[in-house]
Amino acid sequence: LSIAPIDRVITAGDSVEYHATATDMYGNNWGVTDAAVFIANGAGSFVGSTFTGTITGTYTINAVYEGQTAATTVIINHAAPTKLSILPINAVLTAGSSIDYHATAADTWGNTWDVSDVATFTSSGGDMNGKRFCGTIADTYVIQAVYEGNIGTTAVIITPAAPIALIIHPEDMTITAGNIVEYHVTATD
Repeated sequence: LSIAPIDRVITAGDSVEYHATATDMYGNNWGVTDAAVFIANGAGSFVGSTFTGTITGTYTINAVYEGQTAATTVIINHAAPTKLSILPINAVLTAGSSIDYHATAADTWGNTWDVSDVATFTSSGGDMNGKRFCGTIADTYVIQAVYEGNIGTTAVIITPAAPIALIIHPEDMTITAGNIVEYHVTATD
């Protein structure tokens, strides 16, 4: 028994029509596609001899006819991305710290893959160098990743670093006993 096509590579959601051919001990061949049973050992399903695969990976396809088995493989690659997520979500950093962001694409079938090295990352403030963000001014910034028309968005909150100076206001006050002065202290990082 033989199966064709062999060793196919498809995109998630695509189909392959398989054919089975029986051979007797004298070398006679005949098509048994309609009588054979086709089985996939993983993600995907058969309707008759047509296999449709949705989950990425390498799978074995078997054709069974009158006790004989023929096998081949099918490799399923992800489909076009339909969604993009970005991590970490809503990070909180101290001014001067940096963080690497990661982008994950997903297709219609739920297959995911890392696109951190090919996505374009931007920020509404701070310094974005590739996928690395560094912020020095305390504020909240928007971080976006874009890959093949899909956008993932999150925020980063920059908090002040440890103070290196304190300023007290007002300075050098002279007051009369019994009066009250309200002082304000400003820290600078």
